[in-house]
Amino acid sequence: MQLKHSTAKQPPKIYTEPLTNAEKEYIAKLVELADLLLVEVEPNVRQRSYSPEKLQDIIHAYIEGDKTVSEFLEEDMLSGTIAAAWGMYLQKELGLEWRVINDGIGSNEIGVFYPGVDLIIYPFQVVAKVFRTTSPELISSVTEIAKDMLEKKDIV
Repeated sequence: MQLKHSTAKQPPKIYTEPLTNAEKEYIAKLVELADLLLVEVEPNVRQRSYSPEKLQDIIHAYIEGDKTVSEFLEEDMLSGTIAAAWGMYLQKELGLEWRVINDGIGSNEIGVFYPGVDLIIYPFQVVAKVFRTTSPELISSVTEIAKDMLEKKDIV
């Protein structure tokens, strides 16, 4: 009797690990910048929000040349700031966790994930793509997909 073995490739196993203290501090500093940016953009608003819609409004303002945003931060720093703020929103509103995610083929990236669910979002990569493609709505789209996935699992 001959054993058959599958030639189909298995997807790589995803591993996660906690953020280092330096990574936590980096994200915290970016979130502080997001707070300052929101004060600049909305000086009369008391309750600050990192909602996808608010973050998209800031990106639209930047793309359209709003000096309040463009003079506050350069694009790379603005991208990281918005990514960190969005990640905090995903953590607070959907219960995702910041982790270093190893994709099983050698890449270690900071992202957010939900334990026990195949849900991983890489805020820094998504927001960088938003700036490359000038498609701020991608943030809301990804957030909605995440909400839908968690609702199907009766988590949200």
